[in-house]
Amino acid sequence: MDIPEEATVLDISGRSVLPGLIDMHGHMYAMGSNQFAAYPSLFLAGGVTTVFSPGDLDPEGMTALRDSVKRGEIEFVVTEAHAAGLKVTGHLGGPTTSLRAIELGIDGLEHGLFAVAEITEVPQNGPLADQYCSLAEVDLSSADVESLIDAIVADSVWVTPTIITMTGIHPDFVPPTADALDFLSDSLRSLMENQPPYLDERGADCLDRALELQLEFVHRVHERGGLVATGTDPVHPLLMPGYALHSEMALLVEAGFTPLEAIAAATRNEAVALGLDGEIGIVREGLRADLTAVRGDPAADITAIGNTTMVFKDGIQYDPQELREAVKGKIGTPSGDEL
Repeated sequence: MDIPEEATVLDISGRSVLPGLIDMHGHMYAMGSNQFAAYPSLFLAGGVTTVFSPGDLDPEGMTALRDSVKRGEIEFVVTEAHAAGLKVTGHLGGPTTSLRAIELGIDGLEHGLFAVAEITEVPQNGPLADQYCSLAEVDLSSADVESLIDAIVADSVWVTPTIITMTGIHPDFVPPTADALDFLSDSLRSLMENQPPYLDERGADCLDRALELQLEFVHRVHERGGLVATGTDPVHPLLMPGYALHSEMALLVEAGFTPLEAIAAATRNEAVALGLDGEIGIVREGLRADLTAVRGDPAADITAIGNTTMVFKDGIQYDPQELREAVKGKIGTPSGDEL
């Protein structure tokens, strides 16, 4: 390829260049309010150049969707969305089972086992500890789970397990970055520092087991050729946008993915899922210039994915450190609702 004379040449010695990362469950709100002032910059600082939101703070739109589901119009919603070129995904856990949603044509399933209500005995609006203890008893070799995995693979439905989201509920949760509290407003920081644990010892033990099952479920979907995507659901303010995705990728490696497969889950797989594989998701001439550069080799050590030194969105270079500094103290501020 000929390099134009006016091109800027960058020295990236000791670094790896990857496609911009994609967060397939990237809400722009936390603690019940929009975080437009901080979240977009933090996503970008972590090398995330594309965010797929499965739903945000649009009360009118959410109420309309809720009512249409209650009226049994979900077949109509899926059909019309596909006709408009849109994707349909869902955090289910209600009367519509995951298998039924796949039969109706849903494109993606959110949260993995944690939103498959038909395999547990406890309603998903029940106490968290009871939910996790019920999930901890699930047999992954059962006919229900086997049928679900078969359908996921056969119908090319993506699964976004958001494993890091579930670890955020655990009493032993450690934020993805050591300075996570620095990005919170003073009032929100005080609230989080004094937040009582979500779970007691029993609930935490059950969550540990449920997370083990989630990792194994994701591994089985992947091994059978299913499409696994990465997403973080950062409605918990210490699930740092962008950086939580690095932790999610490491969890996929823990689940049995190779580092390259985990990278693909955060790039190519999601571009395919979104129908954007001709635009983003890989590094190739002619595609959109969404790129990230990291120190080290994440293909050998997935933790290197967090060493972001450069980010390019549509060919424009951003400095991750400058992006981070600009939004310290802004999560949870009144300005968080402003564009």
